[in-house]
Amino acid sequence: KMQDLEEEFSDEDVQFSPRTTVFVFDLHHVVVQPDYLQMASHFFGTCSGTWDLVVSGIKCLTSGDHIEKVCIERKDQFPDMWELFLKIANSQEPDRDVIGIIKKLKRLGYLVFLMSNIGEESMIDLKNKIPTELSLFNKTQCTLVSLNYCKKPSTDYYKFFISTHLESIKKKAIFVDDKQKNIDAVVSLGHDGICFKDARQFERELNIRGVFRGHNDFVKMWEEKEGKVKTRKPKKEKEQEQEEQGLLAGGSSKGKFVEL
Repeated sequence: KMQDLEEEFSDEDVQFSPRTTVFVFDLHHVVVQPDYLQMASHFFGTCSGTWDLVVSGIKCLTSGDHIEKVCIERKDQFPDMWELFLKIANSQEPDRDVIGIIKKLKRLGYLVFLMSNIGEESMIDLKNKIPTELSLFNKTQCTLVSLNYCKKPSTDYYKFFISTHLESIKKKAIFVDDKQKNIDAVVSLGHDGICFKDARQFERELNIRGVFRGHNDFVKMWEEKEGKVKTRKPKKEKEQEQEEQGLLAGGSSKGKFVEL
């Protein structure tokens, strides 16, 4: 019934609603936060002083190449590198406050997507570690071998995501990312973006955009149409009713009960 009613209201009535908007979350430093202690434990426990492995990993990180791609390509040369990379990269803990906001958005009817620079193999491993949190997302997009690991902030990666996931449902997206350069890229393609700092700031940004207010206004319109809004009785009428109830129960004219 609410879906049918949505058609009667224009986007001017409700700027953001599940009918018009989806949310696209970045993964690292937004949905999950790094566990640096666990990372260090894996590093020193697996590496065992193999400096060739350390140097290779550092070169990969500073070159701008996709680390999963490099690890897979050099499996024969550095057999321990892939195992070490997976352990370190997926030493992540869900941000409980952000997860709470995502659940709230889903309860309101919004679709929530995940778009990350994480590789396919790494995502499979992470889904095994935090399946409940990652199952909240309606769709998940990671970097692909078939796209030669094209990643953010490349507009080609965003264009692929938009054409694959958004054009068919004809909705605009609010992208949530911790890097301003990624937000700039997606805004240049006509979508909204929030540069994430922490859960409190993110929720404030949602309130500024009227995401929750807009939905509440729509629900109010729906309830009014369905006749589900309870009208408040005038104060005097309410007091008179309470007085009568008090007298029937053996109370005084002021509605107070008389002790027996």
